[in-house]
Amino acid sequence: GLALHWDKVCGDCFFMPYSPTSQQYNASYTQAFRQQAGFIKQNFALGDIKRLFELCDVLGISHYAPMPINSIRASSFEMPFMTAAFELKHWGVDLKRLVMRTNKDFLFSEVGLGGANPDGR
Repeated sequence: GLALHWDKVCGDCFFMPYSPTSQQYNASYTQAFRQQAGFIKQNFALGDIKRLFELCDVLGISHYAPMPINSIRASSFEMPFMTAAFELKHWGVDLKRLVMRTNKDFLFSEVGLGGANPDGR
C-alpha cells in the first residue's frame, strides 16, 4: 500500500506559495506546477509515479485538513480527498478513478486533531 499527506503531496519538491483558502491553493498550485514543469519533469519520473499508484492494492492519505468541531459527517472527509486528487492529477495520477473504479482499498491513514497552519488555524 501507499499513503501520503493530503496536501502538498510531493512534499516540498517545488516552490509552492502559502494560500489561505482551498480555491487560492488550487489556483496557485496549478500556476506553480506549470511554471516549474520543466524542473519537475527533469527531476521526477512521472510515469513511474503513476505506475506505483496503479500497482498498489491500498491507497491512503492523511487527514489534517480543517474540520468542523461539531457535527462531523462523512462529507467532512471530502476536502482532503479532493485536494489530494487535484494535486495528483498534475502528476498524471487519477486518484478518483483508482479509488472509485478499481478494486483498490482506500483509507485515511491518520486523522489529526490540533496542529496549525501558518495562519494559526
